[in-house]
Amino acid sequence: MSNNLSGFSVGIKLSGSEAAKVYHSKTDTRYFERERDVYERLGQHPYIARLLRIQGQTIYLERGTCLRQVLRTQDLPIEKKREWIAELACGLEYIHSRNVIHADVNATNAIICKDETNEEHVKWIDFGGSGIDDSEPLAIYDLYNYRTPEPPLPEISIETDIFAFGCTIYEIETGSPPFFNETKEMDPGYVSDYVEERYKQGLFPSTENLRFDSIIKGCWHGRYGSMRDLRNELDLTGARRSPAVGFSGLLLGALFVWRVLRRKVVGVWKFLFSRWLPFTICGG
Repeated sequence: MSNNLSGFSVGIKLSGSEAAKVYHSKTDTRYFERERDVYERLGQHPYIARLLRIQGQTIYLERGTCLRQVLRTQDLPIEKKREWIAELACGLEYIHSRNVIHADVNATNAIICKDETNEEHVKWIDFGGSGIDDSEPLAIYDLYNYRTPEPPLPEISIETDIFAFGCTIYEIETGSPPFFNETKEMDPGYVSDYVEERYKQGLFPSTENLRFDSIIKGCWHGRYGSMRDLRNELDLTGARRSPAVGFSGLLLGALFVWRVLRRKVVGVWKFLFSRWLPFTICGG
């Protein structure tokens, strides 16, 4: 049995292991062409939904479950959340390396898929509004994930993708996007103004007690010039807050040293123990 989720001009048909994105009207031509061009540019990558085929104005992808839906319905362990954040960071870095700006980074545009060993992985989708090369993006971000840059910075760029990724990390850890609880009872027409005004004033939800506090703030305050910078910090720190001085601090320091040493011999380990060690492979 297939399910149908229809929007204003695009329909999503789910059947078996496939998801078909159907562009219905002639007015959608440029969005279909943009998504087709981006998928062809990106090719195969572990953390981008696999393109199966294109027929007419329909794009067939592997089927998965919306990340936002999973976050709202499942109580996930923090290490699973960290794994998914790392996978999404890897995928977004690859997207940028191919001269593509996603332009709509949020938890509804990522899906959870199972591989041949039944392991779950998260993958990016929805490139109909993305920017590619000199072609400007056709979309703009989810209202919870966007802060208008100060002129003369471009309205949409790698920097705004990274800002939105910080909002996505916040949602992965807390289960809701920034300011969702404050705005969920509001008239939808006021939500965008409410969120935009707070971002303009430099006001953000508290992240003090979050595991990924430093990474989220780095995205929101422009600390990362690229997704590679973000991934380096994520890899080195494990996205942990600074430990208290004492035995726990010494133990975490020893763990950090061990991780650094492990990376230096990772090639040997991967060759010998690839069946047993949980390596994250980032293509590109």
